[in-house]
Amino acid sequence: MHNARVIVQYADPLYLPLARLTTPRMCAWATRNGWEYHFEEIPARGPRHPYLHKYTLAAQTMEAVASVLYLDVDIVPVRADDLPAFASDLAVSQDAWGICCGAL
Repeated sequence: MHNARVIVQYADPLYLPLARLTTPRMCAWATRNGWEYHFEEIPARGPRHPYLHKYTLAAQTMEAVASVLYLDVDIVPVRADDLPAFASDLAVSQDAWGICCGAL
């Protein structure tokens, strides 16, 4: 096991269009904050519901690294002051470090 921190995400074909928009920003955020980034594309349907793949992916990654953070591909970390102009009508929450914790 090495002392890495890894953010893991996956998408099935239904979520791939969204993932193509969000994963570049997630990868950049991970790199900027000292995390490695891993993305996995999975098939549409297998013997298990695609939702359950997050547990398999996180468990497999935990065998090799110190810390794993799983985030859905519809999560994009941003600072409140870094929101695009189109998002000005959203209600944004943030944590103590000024990182956006959610938008409504």
